[in-house]
Amino acid sequence: MSFYRWCMRHGAAILFAIALLILAAGLIAPISSLLAMTRGMASDLYSRPSVGLAETAQLFLAAFTMPILPFAAALVIDRLDRRMPAKDENRETFE
Repeated sequence: MSFYRWCMRHGAAILFAIALLILAAGLIAPISSLLAMTRGMASDLYSRPSVGLAETAQLFLAAFTMPILPFAAALVIDRLDRRMPAKDENRETFE
């Protein structure tokens, strides 16, 4: 089986894995920001906690919205793959 055919056959799983990697990479920034904010709150308690919290919330929102497109594409590919017949003698092959 060629690499192209393997990618087409496992496209939904590949996109799902990419979406999980994007989510994990996107969560690094808000978690580090939240940890820095909690460390900074001990020494500087009243200096702008609402701004830091708002920025952290925006980072979490961005982290969860970035992988939406790969998740949706994986869902569409999986649904199409389940609806399509496994072998169709009438389809033209490109070999």
